[in-house]
Amino acid sequence: MAFLSNISQQTKLVGSFILIIILHIVFKLLFLDYSCFWYDETFGLYYSQQDWGLIKHTSEWDLNPPLYYYFLWIWRNLFGISEFAIRFSSVLFSSLAGGILYIFSLKNFNKTTALIALLIYTSSNEIFFYSHEARCYSILFFLTLSSSYFYFNLIEKKGISSIVLLGIFNFFLIYTHYLTGLILAFQALLVLIFYNKQFAKRIGVAFLITCVLSFWRFTKKTILLIFNHEKNFWLPKASLYNLKTTLYDFFNSRDIFLFYLILITATSIIIFVSKPKFVFKSNSVIKLLYILLCGVGTIIICYAIGVITPIFTKRYVIYAFPFICILIGLIVSRISNHKLKYIAAGLVCLMSLYSFTKIDFHTPKHMNYRDAMVYIKKEKTEGAVTLIQTKDMGALFAYYYDRNIFIDYKNLESDLNKNGIYLIYGAETLKTIDFTKYDKVILTQTFVKADSANNAFLKEIAAHYQNQTTTTSYQGIVINVFK
Repeated sequence: MAFLSNISQQTKLVGSFILIIILHIVFKLLFLDYSCFWYDETFGLYYSQQDWGLIKHTSEWDLNPPLYYYFLWIWRNLFGISEFAIRFSSVLFSSLAGGILYIFSLKNFNKTTALIALLIYTSSNEIFFYSHEARCYSILFFLTLSSSYFYFNLIEKKGISSIVLLGIFNFFLIYTHYLTGLILAFQALLVLIFYNKQFAKRIGVAFLITCVLSFWRFTKKTILLIFNHEKNFWLPKASLYNLKTTLYDFFNSRDIFLFYLILITATSIIIFVSKPKFVFKSNSVIKLLYILLCGVGTIIICYAIGVITPIFTKRYVIYAFPFICILIGLIVSRISNHKLKYIAAGLVCLMSLYSFTKIDFHTPKHMNYRDAMVYIKKEKTEGAVTLIQTKDMGALFAYYYDRNIFIDYKNLESDLNKNGIYLIYGAETLKTIDFTKYDKVILTQTFVKADSANNAFLKEIAAHYQNQTTTTSYQGIVINVFK
């Protein structure tokens, strides 16, 4: 009977896991291709077209590990490069993370924790946004939770499969985003604090697997660039404003964040003063501290470092949010008074429903080249030349201008040139263009500030033409037409 009961329980877990994934996929498919790609999305897609052996060298100057490029290389060859197809991979991983979040919380804590964590995760606008973003962040949710799942397995018992999988998933983590190395640091720290010879051996073997894989795949040049990133990094140093907006955005608004802050503070006080006090077992302490470190600890540490050197931004710590969801659920579930527990859980449910109303299902992007291209093609008459400033925007421009040009990776710039389209590297590039050959110039600008250098750049082009018409009606794009 016990055997049959165990099978029935496993079946229910698998059923719950699959159901959560399906519901998340259906939910997150809403308006999936409503917004067009922007620069960061087409950057990864463009460089994933390289020969397999060359992909990792892109990370030597991009300052991002190459695993997501490898993944895109496989995915795009299977399903194509449409906005829907590419973004569906993010939907899939975000949905898988939701299923793992529930099973992980249920197995290691309790059902109340699992349900609350899943509700808060599902109702987050940030989680929904990154499920519509063709970048690595949804994969990070999946990888961090999977790594944690196998780590917790090794707390309880020895398992060869969990040791191997922890080693592999930890490698995948740092090969997707460097800052997730904090997860590995926390895992190692807890081994040292709660030293147990058997536990230490299991984690040690897993870390050895991670180190071997890292030594095999990382290049020396990549590692050196990581430590020298401040010389050419685009981020400013972190401010208190950055921290506040990050926390507010995680919970969809300032009011919702303050609600959870008050709820958790009050709940923690209730737990502390309640009789009898809750007594943690050793394994429970490890698990609680792990969730606390991976959630709140990640944000605090990255912010503290970000004040000194520019590494703090919301998306770099977004992988901490699922652990914060678990922490909230865990604290609420520890209220010994059942009536107060139900009230607190009910308030979380109501707040989650309210959070759903704060989700922007259209997931607006920073640039709108899809609509801008309609205008550009209309203006691109015979005798017109199109200039793209800056060079980095070539891939995004080509994607919406002609996908046949976009997928011809090695010849993209020369193919654009054949169509009278040129990438502008800087003001010096203008000297190579014979404006007497063209009766119209269409200049598209992105990432360009309205400063004296740009004004001089525009005047140099305008000197060859009598009239200038400017439109700024497209998100993140300025189009100047000179005739």
